[in-house]
Amino acid sequence: MKPMLPSLTFDPPIRPEWLYEVKYDGFRALLEWENDHLQLISRNGKSLLPQFPEIQEFLERNAKLFLPFLPLQLDGELVVLENRFKANFSAIQGRGRLKSEKKIQEQATITPCHLLVFDILKIQGRDLLSVPYIKRKEELSKLFNAVHFNRNPDTSSLQLLQCIEPYTDFQEIWRNVVLYDGEGIIAKQKTSLWKEGKRSEDWLKYKNWKYVSCFITEMDKTNHYFGVGVFKEKDVYRLGKILFGLKPEEKQILSQTLKHNKQNEDAQFIYVEPAICLEVKYLEVFENELREPYFDRFRFDLSVEDCSFDQFMLQQKNLPTDLEITHPDKALWTEKDIKKSSYIHYLREISPQILPFLSNRALTVIRYPHGIHGEAFYQKNCPDYAPDFVQTYTDNGIDFILCNNVETLIWLGNQLAIEFHIPFQTIRYSGPEEIIFDLDPPSKD
Repeated sequence: MKPMLPSLTFDPPIRPEWLYEVKYDGFRALLEWENDHLQLISRNGKSLLPQFPEIQEFLERNAKLFLPFLPLQLDGELVVLENRFKANFSAIQGRGRLKSEKKIQEQATITPCHLLVFDILKIQGRDLLSVPYIKRKEELSKLFNAVHFNRNPDTSSLQLLQCIEPYTDFQEIWRNVVLYDGEGIIAKQKTSLWKEGKRSEDWLKYKNWKYVSCFITEMDKTNHYFGVGVFKEKDVYRLGKILFGLKPEEKQILSQTLKHNKQNEDAQFIYVEPAICLEVKYLEVFENELREPYFDRFRFDLSVEDCSFDQFMLQQKNLPTDLEITHPDKALWTEKDIKKSSYIHYLREISPQILPFLSNRALTVIRYPHGIHGEAFYQKNCPDYAPDFVQTYTDNGIDFILCNNVETLIWLGNQLAIEFHIPFQTIRYSGPEEIIFDLDPPSKD
């Protein structure tokens, strides 16, 4: 049975009567369970159970719970779950390539995968293909409630079969996908039917692209793919090849331009000096190349020197687009060669973990404008030049900053706020919400 597939859109799919699911990066899988016969079939019709025995073991341990609902057919994604909104693509690819049964079993025990279910196609032998999507989601929720399974992805859960619940608010799900660096979302029409083997406009995938400013390095004469790269110091650092996103006339003009300005040529490639700058969108870096690269636009406003490896690394973090990072090369910890850009990267990386602790708490920061060994100062009042997205709270004449979003966190990092101090209570309550025990080790004396 071939799965139904979504169509790609580059426009936010905000539409009435549509719902939104997190898109996880893994292996599409159809679970077919009839009495003692259990199958997990890939998009290409191959059995996934030999490669992922932990799924079969988990389901067989819980067979009594599912017995009243068989025959059962579920549609989902087999993933290595990194957080609630992101799966690790390179990790699942690594699992899929393992050949040794011993290695497979080791990984199944150490890092078990999850089957995230987003659709139900059959229950108790009853075919649901002609039932609208919203009704199928209701049936799926009933199933998970009946077997007492959690209905949302959870990295800490021992349940290897988990459910993907839909959102009604596009902005809410999109904020979380961006914050947690997820792959994207799937938008689905409430009345859509499950159409076997069809790529449908009733399901739309909208991806969380990253962007890189780069230049063209060569053209492959066999398929007209264009190689792109950036400067890493004085050397060209290659990022891979692009083709998709270019209009036919753009491909033709580029091909002619490269042929007329070639630096070198061999049986397969035409090589050129870096000169043509463009912006490419992609999902992530996989095996040292851009994954799913798409041409976005030409950057005639840039010089090739602007297309640097440092800038590429900065853009990888998907920083808020309306924020300019000033003086990214400023040294903060000179003995460790840690620059301001590295600190900004770190804040973006930990933002899903730190923001819940900072949210709605009056913030005091210690800023180090000249690096960690320079003169520092405390700041409580929000400065007049703060951007509009910075929320504040006034108490005892002090206009405190509230770090309630990733934009504010990165802005504070750009201001070289290194220490973040918060009270035990939020702005909504007068009493503390936390208690901390400071246990000092006893003196050796």
